[in-house]
Amino acid sequence: MNVGRTMGEGFIVASPMQGWHWPLSMAPDEAFAQGLLGPGIALDPLDGLVRAPIDGTVVTLNASGHAVVIRHASGVELLVHVGIDTVSMGGRGFEPLVQVGERVSVGTPLLRCDLDAVVDAGLSLVSPLVVVSPAGAQIEPLCDTGPVQAGAPLFTILLPGMVRNEAVSSSMVEHEITVGLAHGVHARPASALARILREAGVQGQLRKAGTPAEADATSVVALMALGLVQGDKAVLALTGVGAERAMEQAQVLLAGNFAEAAPSPAPASALKAKAQAGQLAGLAGSAGIAIGFAFRYRAPSWRFFEAGDGVDLERARLAEALAAVDKDMAHAKPHGAMAEVLAAHRALLADPVLLGAAERHIVAGHSAGFAWQQSLAETARIFAQGDARLNERQADLLDIERRVSARLGASGYGVAAGASHAALPPYGAILIADDLLPSELSIMAEAGVAGVALAGSGPTAHVAIIAAGMGLPVITALGAELGTIDDGERLICDVSSGLLTRDPDATAWRAAEAAIARQGEVESAGRAAAASPAQTRDGVAVDVLANLGGVGEVDGAVQNGAEGCGLLRSEFLFLDRDTAPGEEEQLAPYRQIIAGLDGRPLTIRTLDVGGDKPVRFLDLPQEANPALGLRGIRIGLQWPELLDIQLRAVCRAAQEASGKVALMVPMIAGLDEWRAVRLAVVRARQAAGGPDLPLGLMIETPAAVFLADRLAAEADFLSIGSNDLAQYILAMDRTSDTMAAKADALHPAVLRAIAQVTAAGRAAGCPVSLCGGLAGDPLAIPLLLGLGLTRLSLAPALIPAAKQQIRSLTHSKCEELAAKALDADTAADVRNLVRAACAGQGEI
Repeated sequence: MNVGRTMGEGFIVASPMQGWHWPLSMAPDEAFAQGLLGPGIALDPLDGLVRAPIDGTVVTLNASGHAVVIRHASGVELLVHVGIDTVSMGGRGFEPLVQVGERVSVGTPLLRCDLDAVVDAGLSLVSPLVVVSPAGAQIEPLCDTGPVQAGAPLFTILLPGMVRNEAVSSSMVEHEITVGLAHGVHARPASALARILREAGVQGQLRKAGTPAEADATSVVALMALGLVQGDKAVLALTGVGAERAMEQAQVLLAGNFAEAAPSPAPASALKAKAQAGQLAGLAGSAGIAIGFAFRYRAPSWRFFEAGDGVDLERARLAEALAAVDKDMAHAKPHGAMAEVLAAHRALLADPVLLGAAERHIVAGHSAGFAWQQSLAETARIFAQGDARLNERQADLLDIERRVSARLGASGYGVAAGASHAALPPYGAILIADDLLPSELSIMAEAGVAGVALAGSGPTAHVAIIAAGMGLPVITALGAELGTIDDGERLICDVSSGLLTRDPDATAWRAAEAAIARQGEVESAGRAAAASPAQTRDGVAVDVLANLGGVGEVDGAVQNGAEGCGLLRSEFLFLDRDTAPGEEEQLAPYRQIIAGLDGRPLTIRTLDVGGDKPVRFLDLPQEANPALGLRGIRIGLQWPELLDIQLRAVCRAAQEASGKVALMVPMIAGLDEWRAVRLAVVRARQAAGGPDLPLGLMIETPAAVFLADRLAAEADFLSIGSNDLAQYILAMDRTSDTMAAKADALHPAVLRAIAQVTAAGRAAGCPVSLCGGLAGDPLAIPLLLGLGLTRLSLAPALIPAAKQQIRSLTHSKCEELAAKALDADTAADVRNLVRAACAGQGEI
């Protein structure tokens, strides 16, 4: 192949470096990734010698030596840009080997780069290779994503008006395809199809045969929104010089040649406590025990006529309902997890995919209510078939569907199909339901339910986390048998054992009453001794701090005995806004929280959004698996100005707090990310003034666990985020109904990860804490202490009980118990081990 030379159909570009070939859309820079500078590819280099990818003349050589432009005889100009933001290095690590005006041939050395210097500077080595001129040029890849040698053919440049040596008609092709995918076009095959088209440089539309529904085939979300299932016929139309080849690949994929993991979930019963006759076994969602009479929650539902009263009128009705619901959410003043949920729901109300689907139905002549319900149902069905993280959004979609439908129904545009409003349970009832939405849980809690029993959900779902903050006992994942319970049945909801007992006899009822009385005594004693330190019976002190989600939670945390804040979720400053908060806007609430803590330490986590926590002012990409995409500190590194403003605000707060403020970074997966943030903090401290700021990071990814020794050597402290750590270690969505029975943070694999991190911290003299939901689980606390943790941060409502429990423990026995737990086979074995230890000894 005549690399770099003009051919009848364009000319071929060679790889300037040895490394890994990526689509340009994966470059960690918005301008390059969106093709604003032109089409091209991205390389992750393995050697530091950069060679000419084409014949031509050097027309630009950046003063810092990191970028060079070569002009071909045809007029094409090609940019080789080594690394991202490497201009900030000022030439350090770069050695130009050519001069402007010099003629070069393919393979001529252009410059030499010290790759280690770039990494040590905290910058990305991903190197875009871009056709910057002429406008309208296209590229056609010649190799698949993967390893590439220097000088190997990468792509063909096609000038405007140029076609390949094929029939002209090949630039536009259309085929009908029968979908053979077992689970339809869900997130992963949609992502694969979009990637095929993007890499081929073609455009396309996918249409569900026999319907007007059509999607941009390069958009994952749009493809998913079609709701194509196995057996559906779809028409794919592609345009571009690579259309024929892309069509062949797309046909193979959609016909069913896409690797899918066969679903083989273990039965939930195998992971639950052993139930006796008259008992249902589930998973602990929120600690406690409750007794009462069953009240079955029946969600309100509305039925809408399919035919509308005209496009303009129905469009106005839907807009009015959406605005009203958004206003209701905006006026609510929740804290913590509930605040984050509401912010996500407000973002969904404005989601263009959902609104676009509703608009299509309205234009087709449907009523606003029917259009809204159909659009939500279609998207929820797709998410249910898709990626585990997208599956989590089903409850969010259902929540906003019910809210908007209720608003439309109350306005007289629908007919109540069930209860026209949520019937309130009597005070002290045990609420039973298939599942609960966050908004419904808030209503039920205000009505005074004693406990909640759910057929679905999981122990770390939104509902369970919110309930924990309320101190409301919840058992999840009880299964379909829960549906056989009638209203008025007497129930014992014992979260510690994970058992729901039906129609208990007098002895069991009295025993439950006694347990509740003891629980009340423990809680009272805990509240009375809340301000006292937590220390085990053999003298090991444990710091118990609060997880906070805003200014309004500080007083309650202090009253409950919090010895400081181990995790301030700074998202409360950023969610539900059209613009990012400025430095002064952030500093003011930090000052209020510092004042409320009255000298107690405060650890502020940098902005942790993305994934299931969208923000309106950031144009976050739609991702097939948001949990593995742009979230956490990756957001800050992608938008450095956003991070810098927050860091300056935190540095100023630390300066005024006399060393009581620390900074914590979420979702670190490598030393390069960590060092980039550390440099940013140095710059912020120099700009804002003040003393050194203790800087730590969260251990939430398997990568951070494996690098814990290296990270501990460079950090001031580590903090384990058990919720995400369990999710990533187990590769299970912690809020998925299908995974809820298995996604348990007390799984031995998760405990081994925690043990590895605490050992790394001890070896490096770096303090380690835990700030996830596990810190509030009574069955977990003895194990966490036994694994070496002496600093826990949890929901404020759980602090008194946790401190009281710690005072009853013997640390040496906790170590023995933890050693046994590490050798257990399952999470259920671990929980039973702790229960047996408590029952057998009365104490650990």
